[in-house]
Amino acid sequence: MNLQLESIKLKANRYVPTRLIGQGGMGTVYEATDSQSGERVALKIMKESLWGSASAGERFNREATLMNLSHLHAGLVNVREFGNEANEEASPYIVMDFVEGRSLSYKLNREGKLSLTELKPIFDGLVDVLSFIHSQGIIHRDLKPSNILIERESNTVKIVDFGIAGLDGAAAGVSQKLTSTGDFFGSPLYMSPEQCRGEKTDRRSDIYSLGCLLFECLTGAPPYNSKNGIKVLV
Repeated sequence: MNLQLESIKLKANRYVPTRLIGQGGMGTVYEATDSQSGERVALKIMKESLWGSASAGERFNREATLMNLSHLHAGLVNVREFGNEANEEASPYIVMDFVEGRSLSYKLNREGKLSLTELKPIFDGLVDVLSFIHSQGIIHRDLKPSNILIERESNTVKIVDFGIAGLDGAAAGVSQKLTSTGDFFGSPLYMSPEQCRGEKTDRRSDIYSLGCLLFECLTGAPPYNSKNGIKVLV
């Protein structure tokens, strides 16, 4: 993908992508430079194919709103700015602090599995931030190794990518009507049975995903493992 072309679509060309970090169902995440301050930031740009979708646009806005609780918990990444314009001059985007560190997936790919000594502080942090977002009425619904970051200097565990997050109860100012029963979102290797069936999810669905993560960290493979996503779902 041409990074410069992506930067042209950002309002005032302020954020210039320098490195691809990852891609998901809602958009692409880059390391970028803030041309005004010179600082590194993480920049998420909505997929152009979703621009015409009202529900995708609202979900993208909701992701930025939900992540903006970082002032209440260190396990969330700070959102600096977001915009929901979608035209030739600008793409919907979220600008976040850049986290200097590695994902849990990177660690697993390098080491295969983790010792109990390595695992305990990671899962202590993960359970703490998950407990916090649940206390705010938020269900992540896409817990997986690539969505867990471990900050390099502090070893703070952060959960990222709230693109398909749902609400379990009330969360002030956030629409709850974006995902209905029958919709399918998530990563099959870590999804609860009810999420696989497109049924209603709640915080227990995240706890199931947490169990899958724990299993993989201890054994080196997810509990249900196949390259064929349909087989995993079945």
